[in-house]
Amino acid sequence: MSTKLGADPTAYPGIYMHAGLLHDFHYPVCGCDACDSNWEAEADELEQQVFATVSGNYRETTERGLRPWVDYAFTYPDGASSGKSRSQDLPAQRLKDAKPVLRDLPVGWNHWPRPAPPLDQHGLARR
Repeated sequence: MSTKLGADPTAYPGIYMHAGLLHDFHYPVCGCDACDSNWEAEADELEQQVFATVSGNYRETTERGLRPWVDYAFTYPDGASSGKSRSQDLPAQRLKDAKPVLRDLPVGWNHWPRPAPPLDQHGLARR
């Protein structure tokens, strides 16, 4: 199963990237002037996370327990990043619906399918 990926504009200049079932990633992470983030670093991180997601290198899990954590992990050609958030910050139904799906994805989301090769005028795949 491949993950969905979406982007939405925010109130301040930026976007949310939604990956998988439970995670929204904000770019820039903070919109205040004091954080002094630059657009090149934010764009590089967004690009890296989008490529990891569509290539099947994105994973999300939920822990068991009374107040479980919701984890995510990206794997890149040159490293990895991961994090977690509190499950109580998500709508209860969204979390409930995600749990059985994520249990069936022990190694993470599959890569997106590759497009079919273009066909020539005879209907044969071009090389």
